[in-house]
Amino acid sequence: MGDSEEDQEVDHEAAVLIAAAAEADCGTYIEDATGQILRLRHLARVEWTYRLANPDCGQLSD
Repeated sequence: MGDSEEDQEVDHEAAVLIAAAAEADCGTYIEDATGQILRLRHLARVEWTYRLANPDCGQLSD
């Protein structure tokens, strides 16, 4: 069974957030929606959220 379009959007958004974090310079650990621990290196003022059930929820803002 393939991923739904919404699942693919969430996966893409998570990949974008992780790539952006890799360009920053401080280490932080968060737990993503699947329970996997991701090492996110990001500036202190960056907020990370993952889109879960509501496609309007996930945003990256600074």
